Order: sequence, then structure tokens, then C-alpha cells
Amino acid sequence: MRYYIGLVPQEEIAQVYDSALDGILKEFDLEKLKNGQRRAPHITLKSPYDAESVLRTRQLVSDFARSERERFGGSKSYTYVIEGVGMFKENEQQVLYLKVTPSPGMLDSDQRLLARLGRDGSIPFSQYDTPNKTLHVTLLRGAELEDKGEEIFRHMGRFDWSRTPVGKMDKITIFRKEMAGTLVDMSYPLRDLRG
Repeated sequence: MRYYIGLVPQEEIAQVYDSALDGILKEFDLEKLKNGQRRAPHITLKSPYDAESVLRTRQLVSDFARSERERFGGSKSYTYVIEGVGMFKENEQQVLYLKVTPSPGMLDSDQRLLARLGRDGSIPFSQYDTPNKTLHVTLLRGAELEDKGEEIFRHMGRFDWSRTPVGKMDKITIFRKEMAGTLVDMSYPLRDLRG
């Protein structure tokens, strides 16, 4: 099975994602967007990897979340903002994404997570599991862009992104990739969600 670890954005950030895709559909009439094929928005912290069992990952992420809650007394939230769009190539495919600018606390937390997973050694790492990775929310990739990637990128770059809401890193999620799509395997709070 294929897994990855990341964040599910709160409702306000998910609305920014949906609005961006709605704007792209209105302007560019992309077939896959017309047919309602949208991925669930997420920010990847640990790139996808294959594993026969998710049990060790669950234990490591659960322990990490508990240590983050203890570190800050269960009340602190790390934040991030969406500051526009970007594009990169991955395996010869263009990827159009929302740029995520994390707070220093979120960056530190991400590095602690990767360090903990790396020390354990049970989860394989890739070239994307580095301190300088591009944190992002993928909008469209490869064939979804219908060879209009550069044009869409220029169009989206004209928007004012300064009023997007602040996102919070409240919980960390293990995702499972299946033929039917990506599912949430398990989520762990990083702060006391009651307060």
C-alpha cells in the first residue's frame, strides 16, 4: 500500500483551494475539472512511500503528535499562509500549486517529524523529504492541465493573494493511496482541540 503524511487544511484554506479551481475552470474550461474530478486538498510533509503495514507509521506519528502537544502545553498552533501559485516539474509532469509559506514553528515541527521518522529507519525517504522542500497544495498536475499549464500559471499569478486566511497546523494525517483515490488513514491532533 502507498502512504504519505501531511496536513488537511481547515475550511477557510479549502475554500481558497476550491475558489482557485473554480476560477481556472471558468477561464480555461478544463475537462477533468468540469467532470468534478478534484483531489482533496492537503499539504504533504512526508512524501509517498510503499509499506506492507501502516502500524509502525501510526505509532511514530502518534508519538510525534503527543510530543508536540507536550512541548507547547497543548495550546499552540503553527500557522501558514497561501501566498500565490507556483509551478514545478515532477517526473516530467507540470504541477500547478498554491504556495504555502509556513511559520518558523511549522518549519521546525516539520523538521522534527522528518528527523523522528528518519531515526526510526522503517519508512523510506525520497529526494523530496528535505528541509528545503516546497510546501504546497497541489491544484492540478500533468494531463489535468491539458497542455495549458504555463497559461494557467500566468493567469493565476495576476490574483491578489494577500487576503487569504491564515491556516493552522492543528493535526497531522496519514493518507492512504488506493485505486479509487486517496483516503485518510488516521489523524492525530497537534494541540488540544477542546480549547
